[in-house]
Amino acid sequence: MKKKLFLSISLIMLLVAGCNGRVTSSNSSSIDSSVIDSLVSSSWNIIDSSVEESISSSSASSISSSDTIASSSSSANSSVISSSSSSSTVSSSSPTISSSSSTPISSSTPSSSSSSSSKPISSSSSNSVTPNSNWNVDLTKRGEAFRSELELQMKSKKSKYASYDDNKKVGPAAAAVSPGSNEFVPFYYATPEKTTYSTCNREHVWPDSRGVGRSGPGADPFIIRPTYLADNGSRGNNFFGETGSKTFDPSTPSNGKYMGARGEAARIIFYAATFYAKSHGLSLSNNPGDATSAKTMGVLKYLIQWNNQYPPNDTEKQINNYLSSQGYGRNPFVDEPNYANLIWNENGMLDSQGNTSEPEYNYNLVTDIDSINGKSLVIASKETANDFMMALTGKAKSDTLPWYLTGSLCQTNEDLTKLYNVDTDLRLYTFEKSGTSYTIKNSDGKYLYSYVDGTHYSIGLSENPSTGSKEWEISTSGKGFVFKGLCTGGPTYLEYYKASWCGYRSAPSIPIYLYQAI
Repeated sequence: MKKKLFLSISLIMLLVAGCNGRVTSSNSSSIDSSVIDSLVSSSWNIIDSSVEESISSSSASSISSSDTIASSSSSANSSVISSSSSSSTVSSSSPTISSSSSTPISSSTPSSSSSSSSKPISSSSSNSVTPNSNWNVDLTKRGEAFRSELELQMKSKKSKYASYDDNKKVGPAAAAVSPGSNEFVPFYYATPEKTTYSTCNREHVWPDSRGVGRSGPGADPFIIRPTYLADNGSRGNNFFGETGSKTFDPSTPSNGKYMGARGEAARIIFYAATFYAKSHGLSLSNNPGDATSAKTMGVLKYLIQWNNQYPPNDTEKQINNYLSSQGYGRNPFVDEPNYANLIWNENGMLDSQGNTSEPEYNYNLVTDIDSINGKSLVIASKETANDFMMALTGKAKSDTLPWYLTGSLCQTNEDLTKLYNVDTDLRLYTFEKSGTSYTIKNSDGKYLYSYVDGTHYSIGLSENPSTGSKEWEISTSGKGFVFKGLCTGGPTYLEYYKASWCGYRSAPSIPIYLYQAI
């Protein structure tokens, strides 16, 4: 066989060399192409037979045809996704669709806690999505249209709903180290880590205080995971993220840092935001300062990056298959992680054309108080104890008094001239001067007003305020401004404090900044 292989390769080399040597112009004689094709074909048949014999006698692992996510062959170190890098695999353009299933990744994903074992789902600038046998979805759809179709199929596969108490048994059984074992792999970890339920409790991966409770989504085994007591307590109800006082990195608890926990956490959040978007109002956000009443989770940009960078490992696939076998349905983002890229990108949900629904704009910091009259501006202030800039939205934190308004993360430093719309509720406020005071009206036609209710110094939004005052006195403070509401019993000062916009009885120490679109 080795002689056949050698002779075949030699024959091909001679033929190619002969052709290259003789075909020097359009008038030169050449070997008939059909003869070359026939000889090359027969030679490659011999080579193929040799290769097949070699493969069949080797101990190479088999490749599963059910996993159809395109995999990069580059090393993990050269393919780490960066939110600021142009080589990121997350693209705001529409992911490409391929009908071919000839490029599957291995179904045996390394479960090592080392980050070097994780390979990105796609190394190209556009994500390739191939048909998956578990899901009969229209891969040409984007954004809400694709999410809605996926939701319907997810619900059709779920014939059984768990109670919160059921998860004391269902979760450990799904992640068991072997069938019937009482030892399992806890959330945030990978094999060989294992434990028993006596060291754990039930972690709401989407926190119960952020809209899921302890029934429905708050009892769904895809969202509830058995987790070490200390890890569950450390996470609290924070968003997932890499930096920031209100975020929690899923890789943090693990001994030796299991970076793949980031991808696993992302796919659980995507599951919840798809299955329970309509029934429970769950949605994704880039703002870790969102009020719990907003029913949001994130940080979206990190979830998108992690999902693409850290594919499902064997335990995650096992959990998906076990819950499916018990009638609890499936997580489509474990079967096909790139589905997430058909619904969202780092900035938000895609529109039907595959673009971010909320566009990005450039803004300049406004420092001249005489220039704000008649302008439509973004109102923002620093988050307490860090440099996050939180924009004033048009959304109330609650309808009870005192009234607080929510903030939206817009940038990280007031000196930057680029500000991104990362939340669909970001509002522009138009300033109109009359005498020495201003009225401030947002793009919904509602006035920002101040009022005093008992001992509460408050603010509100209304088209026609029935109480307080919509008149504001504005003065400079460094690069920013101070907003004093001229209400009876006041004044009431506008400020961003403890994760919401509110009123206060004295001028805040952190000024308010204004930004104008350019």
